[in-house]
Formats: sequence, structure tokens, C-alpha cells
Amino acid sequence: LDQLILSIDGPPEIHDAIRGAPSIEGIERGLMRLGVNVRLGVNTVVQRMNIELLESTLDWLVSLPRRPAWWHLVPVRDAFQVPTRTQVRDFQSRFEVLRAEAGRRGIAFVSDPGMFSYGGAHCDVPQQVVFVNASTGDVHGCNMLAYVDDPVGNVFESSLRTVLSGDALARLQLRCS
Repeated sequence: LDQLILSIDGPPEIHDAIRGAPSIEGIERGLMRLGVNVRLGVNTVVQRMNIELLESTLDWLVSLPRRPAWWHLVPVRDAFQVPTRTQVRDFQSRFEVLRAEAGRRGIAFVSDPGMFSYGGAHCDVPQQVVFVNASTGDVHGCNMLAYVDDPVGNVFESSLRTVLSGDALARLQLRCS
């Protein structure tokens, strides 16, 4: 294991409310046992319940037993949880300050202020990583695409090298660039 990606959707009480179960304590305990050579990243699904708490989320991330190397803000795909226009405008006005603060604290900030514009914002995740479902062997451009796109291959049916050099992944990378 050289990289661990956690989904953390806000400060502890908000994260647990969004996820519907207490999980923060387990995350903190697990991070204390994480090997020193394992890079940590965090995905936060930004939605109505947490968009106004991103600064508090950042404060909490830097207080963890292991500071993440990067923090990726992902727009929610559930129409009922999409932030209001007012929330989105406020987020966009705070965006550069939030990016600068994350950088000052040593965390690479991966996000796009237009992520709720639905105009197909650029995403370079499929250029750098793939998500492999350990149960099915399906390979996707990222963990978020596993729920909306067909797989680009399957490691139970062909080698990962074949999937990574295949046309399906190349088309996805082109679409996301």
C-alpha cells in the first residue's frame, strides 16, 4: 500500500450525520497505525450540509494523527443534496482563500470553483489514477466514476497493463481533459 484515500465529508459531527454512522473515531485510530511511507489523500463530497463548513473541515484535517498530502473536493451528484445557488456563490467567493490556506498548511488542494456549474469542469484524476473494484475487478477512471460510467476494463479478464493501455481508458482521459 503506497496511498490511502479516505472519504471525509466534514468535521466529525457533520461527517457522521452525512454518512449515517459514527466512523470518525475509527478513522483516527486507523491513521495512527498507518505506515510512514503511505501517502494519505482525502475526498470530500461537497453538498448542502457541508459546503459552509469547508474551513472547519480543513482545520479538522490538519489536526488528524496523519496530515493528508492532498484534499479533493468532489461535487455531490444527488440532486436533493446539491447546494443552493447562494451556497455555491459563497463557496466560489471563498475558494481562493480556502486553496491558499490549505497550501499554507501543507495540503495540496484539488478542486474547481466551477464544480457546480455542470458545464463539465476539467478533471485530471483519470490521467493519474484508476479505481479497481476489488470484488468485481472492474476498472474505472476514478472512484466517483464507478457509479456513473461503464468500466474501462476488468483485471479479472485481462492484465492491468492491458486495461491501462486500452482504448476505453484513453477515450475517458480525453473526455475528462
